[in-house]
Amino acid sequence: MIAIASLRVPVAHPSRFVSGDTRSGRCSLAPRYRPASAHVICRTALGEAINAASAGDASKAGLSTAIRNIGWISFWSQFVLSVVSGVVLLFSTGATSGAAQVSPTDALTATGVLTGLIAAFISWGLVRTGRLIAEGKQVKLEFVMAAVLASTRLNLIGLGATILGMQASIGGLVAKTLSSAAGGMAYYNVRAPPPPVAFDVFTVQSGMNSILAHYVGLVLAYWLLSILRRHIAKEEEKA
Repeated sequence: MIAIASLRVPVAHPSRFVSGDTRSGRCSLAPRYRPASAHVICRTALGEAINAASAGDASKAGLSTAIRNIGWISFWSQFVLSVVSGVVLLFSTGATSGAAQVSPTDALTATGVLTGLIAAFISWGLVRTGRLIAEGKQVKLEFVMAAVLASTRLNLIGLGATILGMQASIGGLVAKTLSSAAGGMAYYNVRAPPPPVAFDVFTVQSGMNSILAHYVGLVLAYWLLSILRRHIAKEEEKA
């Protein structure tokens, strides 16, 4: 009988057939090894690199669109509401005092209007940041999150000041209404006159517009922060 010895033939690793940088899209075969399996390996590596690059571009495009759209909505909503609130407040101040005098209530409402305008222009900066990301420029997301947090703080300060101003305005209206009703009861068999329609109601309207502006800004800022955190988490997982 003839004993057949098993022979171990060394097989080269497939990576020896491929040279070059597959991540950059350049893949070539070694000069001495050009089997069909090497072509398959090269095409697979190039396909994976292309898919990874496409996924990264799609992620950046989605992030850019989200920042631009949310920033655009936040800017226009806060800007329009704050401008309307400021105009109504100026009318109320001039109509009630007849001179350039500002009460503490008006000062609190004006603080809410001013912070709303500043937060609106921060949102406009987010729109420009989204355009830079769409153009392929490097933008640190930490700076974007810092801008969103700054806008959130301004909204909270303006919201608190406006609520305090609203409380004072409504308290003044209630006091005027009660005093008018009590004055009418002094006359016998005389119907009490209706409460006066004071121009303080315009201050209340101004405060309501300012509160709505800050509320919209806070909701949109929270939405954008959640999107940024998800994107940063995905980037950390890839790394």
